[in-house]
This record gives sequence, C-alpha cells and structure tokens, in this order.
Amino acid sequence: MLSLDGLTVTADNLQTIYDGLDSFCTNVGTTVNSDIAGPGVMLSYLVQICAALLFWIIAKMLASWTRVITWPFLLCRLPPPSSFDSLLSPDSHSQLPGRRKPAWLRATTIQNRLSRLRLHAATLTMLVEFQETQTFFVGAIQIATLATFKPTASSQSDSANTATFGEAISDSQLVQTLCINGTLPILLVQCLLQRYGMRWWYTFALVIANIILALVVNARSSYLIADFDALWSIFVASNPVDACGGLANPQVYCDTFELIYASISYGIYALYYTVPVLIIDFLAPTIMRLPSVNTALNTWRRTNRVFRYMEVKIWLPFIKTFWFFLEFALLLSVCLYSARMFNIFLYMTEDGSLGTWGFGQLVAVMVWVPPLLKFVYLNVFGIEEGLGRRLAHDYRVVHDELPVGQGADAASGIVELDELQQGHGDSKKNPYGPSDAGSLTPSLRMGSYGDLIQGPPELYNSEHKRSWSRRWPKP
Repeated sequence: MLSLDGLTVTADNLQTIYDGLDSFCTNVGTTVNSDIAGPGVMLSYLVQICAALLFWIIAKMLASWTRVITWPFLLCRLPPPSSFDSLLSPDSHSQLPGRRKPAWLRATTIQNRLSRLRLHAATLTMLVEFQETQTFFVGAIQIATLATFKPTASSQSDSANTATFGEAISDSQLVQTLCINGTLPILLVQCLLQRYGMRWWYTFALVIANIILALVVNARSSYLIADFDALWSIFVASNPVDACGGLANPQVYCDTFELIYASISYGIYALYYTVPVLIIDFLAPTIMRLPSVNTALNTWRRTNRVFRYMEVKIWLPFIKTFWFFLEFALLLSVCLYSARMFNIFLYMTEDGSLGTWGFGQLVAVMVWVPPLLKFVYLNVFGIEEGLGRRLAHDYRVVHDELPVGQGADAASGIVELDELQQGHGDSKKNPYGPSDAGSLTPSLRMGSYGDLIQGPPELYNSEHKRSWSRRWPKP
C-alpha cells in the first residue's frame, strides 16, 4: 500500500503515485437515485418498451404480415387455375406465373380472416389507452427532470442525494436517456395508430407535448447537473475528512467510466425525421376534406388519366414503401433502446446499485396494470362487453360486420383493388369461389369489381342475400 505521508509529488514520482492509486476506487460503488432507476422504476421502463413492441407485432401479424409470410407456401402448394394451359408450359416451375395470383388471393383471404379476430380488435382498442398511459408516464419523467435537475445545488435538487461526482454524472445521463429515448415507443405506437386511421387530436396533442419536452431536455442537457463548485460544497459539508484538512473524501472523484449511459441522445434523431411525417399525415385528411381541395381532386380523377395513373401506380406504392421504412427505422431504434435498458438493468443488478423495493417502486410498476388487464379482459369478454359497460345508458357499442379492409396500410385496399381489376375481375377465373373473393376489401364484400358495377348487391353472393334489403327493383 502506498503511503503519501511526507511524500512530495513531482514529475518523477507521478507515475508511482498513479500506480498506487490504481485500486483506490475499486470498492467504490455508485448508488443511483432510486426515484430514477430503482427496481420498480426500471421494471416500469422495460414494461413500457415490451408492451409497445408486443402490441405493434400483434397488429402487424394480424393485419399484413401473415399475407406476406403465407404467400410463398401457398405458391408452392396450390395448383394453377384451370385457365392456365399446362401443355404450353409443361414444367412445374413454369406454372408458377399461373399460381401467383390465386396464391396471393388465398393469402389475402387468410389475412382478412385474421384481421376480424377478437385479438385484433382488442389490440387496436387498447392502443389508444396504452398511448395515453405512456405519454403521461414519460411526460411525468420529463417534467420531474426539468424541475429537479438544476445547475445550482439545493435541498430540492437531485444534487442533495449524491455522494460522488460519478453519481451526479450517472443520474444526469440516465435521466436524459429516459426523457429522450422514452419517446421512441410513443412514436412507434402513434405511427401504428395513424396507419389504422385512428387520428385523435387528444392523443396526438399528448404526443406532441412529449416531443417538445424531450427537445427541451436535450437542449438543456448541459444544465441538468450542478456545477463542480456546488457539488464540492455539498460533499465537504456532508462528509468532511480530518486527515484531508476538513475537505471531502478523495473518493468523491471516483468516476464511473465503465457505465453504459453514453450515447444518450441518439433517440433525438428519430424525432427529427418522424415527427414532421406524423404531423403531415395527421393534417392531410383534414385538408383533403376541404370542399375546394376535394372537388379539385375528384375532377382530376375523372378527367385526367395521367393523374389517376400517378395516384394508383406511383403515389400509393411510394406511400406504402415510405411508411414501411419509417416504421422499420423506428422499430430498430426501439430495439436498440430496449437493449440499452436491459444492459443498464443487468449492470445495476450486478453492481448492487439497483436498490431495494419500496413504496414508490410498487407505485411505479402499477401504472401499467390497468391497460394490460383491460387488454386481457377485452380478449376474454369482447369489445362490446368491455366498452359497453363504461358508456351511459343512451349509448351503445355497435359491431360493424364489414371487413376491416387491409389492416394498417391505409392505401393497400386501393392498390389491391387495382390488382383485382387487372387479374381477378372475372369470377369464372377465381378458383376459390365467390365467398373468398368477396372478402378482399369492404367495397368487394359481395363479389368482384365487375359485379359491383353491373348487378345489385343481393345477387353478388348467395351467403349474404338474406341479410340485404332490396334497394333496387329487379330488372
């Protein structure tokens, strides 16, 4: 052990002193503020991330992914339609072009059946309440951060609960990570809501408030920790050491270089490219419903063939591709954030700085219990039972029997309608009969596109004949 008694520090013995102090900070642990990263609080962060990913995956699987996943398998199993001439193409591989459209039709039918499951309806219903819960949860963290993390140390600031410079730095970095990157699950769920057409100004305003607070936290990142002199005065007053002349213990300088709170602002870049898109997508339907804009668009669709071609063949595929990459980038950001939080949780567990369960830790976890239990309740008892009990007696929940459409892709129904017009308009070429063809889109519920133009609805499909009242006289 190196003794510094009577030792004069010079350039010659500086390396010796450094080597002697190499293990000085070995046993110095970092205790993170339990209000920021206690066991219950950390578990609450992880529940938010996992629930957002779970709802997103369920919605995607029941709305669009199943069709893409099952299509290759159906392509190999289904026989080509009767209209396909096998004599001209005797090889099985050459029959694939004849099986592509029937396989896609069957995959679309399976997808639409999944979209009408109770699980899908319960997931969409819970997305709004879950979004409201997580916006208030993250917003509370952001407001508390701006209120308690100040450049001047006081009894009301976070600096009063720190014992070393390392703890002050760790608290500041961790809380900034939560305030900024905590908005990533919110943006992912908001994208999913708007893709389903669930544009509600209330939840959208909460999301924008979270984004503004995150930008404020990022702009004030250098002010969310007390300066050196303020922290030093707290350390000297709280734990003076007589051997050091009444100053603070030298271990207050022990830093936490191995902590993994770095790169705290990578989530801010997701805000820059996602928020403008969400704002435009939220306002676009309102703008397009304006009488002048709506009239102009309808006129161009009727009179301009180039406009119709650009809208269906270029604009709609571009929008679908753009949203795909946007959601993929957000999903990747959320996965990176979840990996970072799991690493921090494991590091704090091994280091012993996670703390113990207390009153506040239990309260922090219970914030997610109502939406998750309600999600289970809706799956067990249904939407009508789950929501109907909450309404006044003069209101009721109505179940629309029409198909949902094409799930999260708002434009996919139009694109596939165009595909149907090209390849599946003739019901005689459909190998699955009218019942399967009638479930492609809401507008094609009773049959093909040609039947919709030429005949009355009660003649489209015999399965639905009794459920339709006569609106036109028989010819």
